[in-house]
Amino acid sequence: MRVSLALIILPLFFWLLPCPAGATETQVEEAKPPPRTERFILIVVDGLTNECVGATTTPNISGIGAAGVRVERVSGVMPQTSEAALASIVTGVGPARHGVRGPGDKPRVVTLASLLARRETATALFVTGREKDCSAAGRAGKLVTAPDDAGLVDRAIDYLREVNPYFVTLVLRGPGAVLAKGGSGQEYREAVTAADAQIGRLLSYLYGSRTFETSFLCVTGTTRDPPLILKAPELKAGVILPPAALTDVAPTLAYFMGVNLPEAEGLVLWNALAQTTDQSEAYLLELRVRDLSQALFAAREENLRFLRERAAVQREKEKMARLQRDMGQLVSSREEHILRLTRTIMWLKAAMVLILGLSGLGYLYEYRVLRRRFLLFK
Repeated sequence: MRVSLALIILPLFFWLLPCPAGATETQVEEAKPPPRTERFILIVVDGLTNECVGATTTPNISGIGAAGVRVERVSGVMPQTSEAALASIVTGVGPARHGVRGPGDKPRVVTLASLLARRETATALFVTGREKDCSAAGRAGKLVTAPDDAGLVDRAIDYLREVNPYFVTLVLRGPGAVLAKGGSGQEYREAVTAADAQIGRLLSYLYGSRTFETSFLCVTGTTRDPPLILKAPELKAGVILPPAALTDVAPTLAYFMGVNLPEAEGLVLWNALAQTTDQSEAYLLELRVRDLSQALFAAREENLRFLRERAAVQREKEKMARLQRDMGQLVSSREEHILRLTRTIMWLKAAMVLILGLSGLGYLYEYRVLRRRFLLFK
């Protein structure tokens, strides 16, 4: 009986034996490495504000935010010009460092594209407008211009299809052009929706070419209250981050590109990164807190330096006020002295005239007296 029972159980055992191997194959298939960023696309919509980004007005930009992270508030730069903001986005420093304030100015510091060009990496800059409107973003790699946003996106898609570059920057001018000419709110919203439609065309190409998942997308604006939206395989999804700055864009992109921006004032958005086996969320938050602490310390030191300089300037102003008061008193005393001397000279002149008059009268009197005497002797 025991032998027959064993004969029944053994075939069942060997029949079930391959099951763990099948489970292992499934685990290996599930353990495929996650996608990594293979291309970076920076989209700058001139004049785009954070309040205009919504599911109805900008469905494509909002979709990127849903697939990635969106910054709650973004601080811009001073002066509030499109050129200064664009230069800060691609350099990671403020206008005081990069020197761009208006049309025609060129950055005095290195840009992301120029750093990648040193590594002979394919980069491209697409700007709506004329070639002179591209100076704020620096010159590196291929430069393409177009008269409108639709034509620019056409050329960008053709270039992506033919070359497959590593880093592409698109500057869409539609909303900014409406603001520059003083258009109405309705015209501005229509321009924002039109720019979003062009971004949707670019996304359609990325989906169609199956490169959307491996593309690092960054969408931001320039002036006023610009948005900042990031999407990449290494980033979180559907998360709203605390406030950041436009100068944080370049350092964050540089971190993923593996290049160093030595003069960057902005910070890497560590809290945008997704947790991995090598980097826990607590570790990433610790890096972000460390950078923010250093930035806060630097800001406090700069504030103390400003206060010390203001106190020194105040002391100099008080010193100059005292000198001015002393000089005023000295001038007043000199003027009084000059007035006294002037009066003295006038009195002396009057006395001299009087003396001369008396002398003339005396001579005349003596002349008459002597004449009588001489006449008597005759």
